[in-house]
Amino acid sequence: MASYATSGTPYLTAQFAKVQSWARANHVNPREILVGEYGVAQPSHHALGDPLPTSPAWLATVLMAAHRMGFAAAVWDLDSGFGITCGEPVATLCAADGVFP
Repeated sequence: MASYATSGTPYLTAQFAKVQSWARANHVNPREILVGEYGVAQPSHHALGDPLPTSPAWLATVLMAAHRMGFAAAVWDLDSGFGITCGEPVATLCAADGVFP
């Protein structure tokens, strides 16, 4: 995660900037662009396992970058396996604190 902080965030921002440029050139309102399915998959594929410690940082980084560009964003938590929820038998939000407004 430390290397992502220095190299990943600029890469992510550059990719979003390409989309933003395309939208301007094609008269598309940035709010009509959806950044979706950027969850954090569990390496174990255990649907209700605890999220990775880096999950909140990744989710917050993508969400903030999307919002800076004016894009809509939706994170998916397919069967509670993308690192937002944890717990058995009932999943609760555990990696979303301080990430989603």
